[in-house]
Amino acid sequence: MNGFGFIGCGHMGTVLAAIAAKDKNNDVYVSNRTPQKAEDFAKKYGASVSTNAEIARKCRFVFICVRPQDIETLCEEIAPLIKTRNDVIVVTIAAGVSVAYIKRLLGMSDTPVIRMMPNTPLEVGKGIVLYYCDGVSSSDDSIFKKTFAKSGKLYSIPEELIDAAGCISGCGPAFVYRFITALTSAGEEIGLPPHLAYSLAIKTIEGSAVMAMDGKASADELCSRVCSKGGTTERGVAVIDGSDLSDIISGAAKSSLERTLELKK
Repeated sequence: MNGFGFIGCGHMGTVLAAIAAKDKNNDVYVSNRTPQKAEDFAKKYGASVSTNAEIARKCRFVFICVRPQDIETLCEEIAPLIKTRNDVIVVTIAAGVSVAYIKRLLGMSDTPVIRMMPNTPLEVGKGIVLYYCDGVSSSDDSIFKKTFAKSGKLYSIPEELIDAAGCISGCGPAFVYRFITALTSAGEEIGLPPHLAYSLAIKTIEGSAVMAMDGKASADELCSRVCSKGGTTERGVAVIDGSDLSDIISGAAKSSLERTLELKK
C-alpha cells in the first residue's frame, strides 16, 4: 500500500486527498489545524484522521497543503521526523514555494521533493497538474502520476516555468468564470432569462474549447470560421477586437505572477 499523507484540509488539499483516496492501493491520512475538517473528510472518503507528526513519521508521500506563510512553522515541526527517514517524498503545492526552500527548511538537501501546482477542475476529472520532481525515483514518480492522471492532464515541466504556468492553469479557471459571468450578463441585457443565458454561455464555452482542443486549427482560425463577412458575429468580434480584452487578460496574468513572486521562497 502507498501511504499518502495530507497536512492541511483546505480546498485544494481535500481535492487532492479525495483523488488519492479513490485508488484503493493508497492509504490516505489527513490532518488539519481544525480537527473537525479532517474528521469530516475522513468519514466521507474512507481516509484516516491523523496528525502532522504521524504523517511525517509513516507516510511515503507527505503533502504540504498549508498556506505559503505557514510552511516555515510546519517544516520546523516535522523536520526532525523527516530527517530520521530515507523513504519519504515531500510534496508541496504552495504558490511560490521552491524545492530549494523546502529542502532548506527541512535541513536535508537529499530529500526527494515534488513541487506541484494543481488546479480546481481536477474535481471533475478535467484538471491540470504542473509538477517538477527533484531526486524522486522513477518508481515513485510513476505512483504519483498514476494517482492523479485520471483526474486531468499532468505536465512535467522545469521548475523555473511553474510560477508562470501556474498563473495560466491555476489562476486561469477564475478568469474563465469571470468571462462566463460576463457572457451571461450580456445575454440577459439583450433579453434572455437568466437561466437560459447562463446555460447557453457555459455550453458554448464547453463546445468551443473542445473544438480548440482538436488541434486542427488555431483559436484565431476558428474565430474566423464563425465570422461570415459582413455578418452578425463579425460585428460583435469587431467590438471585442477594438476593446482592451487582451490587455485585461495579460494584466490579470501578470498581476497573478507578481503576487506569486511576492510569496516566492
